[in-house]
Amino acid sequence: MQVKKELEQIKSNLQSEEKVYKQTKQAFEQKEQAWVNGQAGLLAEHLHEGEPCPVCGSTEHPHKAEIAIHTPTKKN
Repeated sequence: MQVKKELEQIKSNLQSEEKVYKQTKQAFEQKEQAWVNGQAGLLAEHLHEGEPCPVCGSTEHPHKAEIAIHTPTKKN
């Protein structure tokens, strides 16, 4: 009976840790996407018609990304 009780406790702990992991992973992925979008806006700020894009090389920039207000930095 003791082993069964310990196993149930381990299972419960694992479920709790998996929940924390999933929440942390989701928060990280959201912040990472916000950072990527912010970088696109920062790059777009320096694009000029006729000059090549540093990412794709295009010299036309019809749909520049906008700078996001709350772009995370590497520190946060």
